[in-house]
Amino acid sequence: VILEYEGDDKQSYTVNDSVVVQINQLPKLTIEKPVLYDTPWFNQTCGTSLSIFNTGRSDIYNCLITIEGEGLTLETSYFGGIIKAGSSLESNFNIIPTKDGEVSGNIVVSYEDAMGNKYEQKYPIELFVNKDYTSTDTPSDVTVDKGGEQTDGNEN
Repeated sequence: VILEYEGDDKQSYTVNDSVVVQINQLPKLTIEKPVLYDTPWFNQTCGTSLSIFNTGRSDIYNCLITIEGEGLTLETSYFGGIIKAGSSLESNFNIIPTKDGEVSGNIVVSYEDAMGNKYEQKYPIELFVNKDYTSTDTPSDVTVDKGGEQTDGNEN
């Protein structure tokens, strides 16, 4: 910026200075549909993969994957760290359903830009969780002999 002016003494003055204008690109992520590697069973881990693409022009920081929804939990949250502009993250984590039947929730991807602003994107997920049949659920007319063969309980 050049500023020219005339002082009280009628003398001309010129001042040169710089103005810094910082332009920040908003982060832009694309999240693909999650892939479940296992059939969801009550209280059992279900291997899951999620691909995240940084399609923006700036890096994202502190990428963290969690889950929300009644009957859904993660074995542990997934920390992806930094995703460079134009690159991707392939995350693998275990979902643990804590309720059987139809279960829905969101996979939550949270991250920050270079200025420390926080962002969050949610990907809806719906699962049918199979009931965990334990030995207490075995019908009374079925017995298991010592050899491990199932019989109908009749001694014929």
